[in-house]
Amino acid sequence: RLLCLALERGATAALDTGRLRTVETLATECRELARRSGLGRLESLAWARLTTCAARRARWAEAYALNTAHRARITEAGIDDIGVADALLAALEDGSLR
Repeated sequence: RLLCLALERGATAALDTGRLRTVETLATECRELARRSGLGRLESLAWARLTTCAARRARWAEAYALNTAHRARITEAGIDDIGVADALLAALEDGSLR
């Protein structure tokens, strides 16, 4: 759990400083570790970081695909965190996620 938290916090810090390659690496590691460990909230946050990263790189198709995969995973795993995916989708659609 602590490693997952550290990865997520690192991804967030990297996102804040514009180090998008680092965000992708840390968020992907966090997502996979959280999935294997059953840490749904952290997995959902990692999906959110990846979606935001894709949007900041103007990779819109990738951002929408990540959001769709995020929603599918939430449903599949029974993660009670659909609000994060909804907020990201709204931000993608109104253009505020840049």
